[in-house]
Amino acid sequence: MSNCFHIYQALAVCCLPCVVVCQNLVPNGDFEEFSICPELPNQIDRATGWFRETGTPDYFNRCAGNSGMGMPNGYFGYQDALFGDGYLGLAVYYAVGVAPVPKAAEEVAAIQLSQPLQVGVPVQISFWTALGGDGALVAARMRLSVPGIGIRFSTVPNYDSLLDTDPAPPLYLVGAMTDSVSWVQVCGTFVPDSAYTYVMVGNFIPDSLIEPTVVFPQNDNDIAYVFVDNVSVSSTGSPCGVGLTHQNAIRDDFEIFPNPALEQLKVKCPGTNGIIDVC
Repeated sequence: MSNCFHIYQALAVCCLPCVVVCQNLVPNGDFEEFSICPELPNQIDRATGWFRETGTPDYFNRCAGNSGMGMPNGYFGYQDALFGDGYLGLAVYYAVGVAPVPKAAEEVAAIQLSQPLQVGVPVQISFWTALGGDGALVAARMRLSVPGIGIRFSTVPNYDSLLDTDPAPPLYLVGAMTDSVSWVQVCGTFVPDSAYTYVMVGNFIPDSLIEPTVVFPQNDNDIAYVFVDNVSVSSTGSPCGVGLTHQNAIRDDFEIFPNPALEQLKVKCPGTNGIIDVC
């Protein structure tokens, strides 16, 4: 398929107590902008710019209050937003007995980039994810966690070849999350081989290569569910981290210099000896 990727890089990580990003080509990558408060599952289109690619992606926002699509005590898990008031929810793996259901039934959300990627020009891609599944909706409580939640790009708005024969996406979470409290950042560098115009979030790893982990044994549904926030595609040079919790990702005491800056900006993170050059 002309819209498929080669594998350039599965995961590139570093651990830092603060996060700085460059211009984000993903409009509403933090899910803060919306048209109407979500009232029910399957309303990702209420987050401005986002749409359903496959399955029934969910949109959670604090404005929904106690409706089940609010936070922190939502239908599919107890989780506050990483920053702000909104995030995405996705069922990223279904199983019936010992066999997974067709890949196209899993949930994928997408949005158009603010400008096409340039062929051969590296970009920094990242997102934050947290484990869901054990939420307020008893009938929908889920047992599993899986690796594979990631990002894929496309030149068309309806990418319908999510098959087990597809190559791996350029960025995905390698291991299964077992901590249902922390947000985890996944990030890496990608060199586009086409002028991609859409970014998608979901699990694009072939189910035949996924080994589910039971995280909530008290629940009945063999499904894995995750939350996603702060999806970013930007010029390279931004630091990125993995394994940061919500609490220690929020810092307002780092040092930025020189001020004013003409060509280069430096960031000194508290508790570290390193200085980070950023764009």
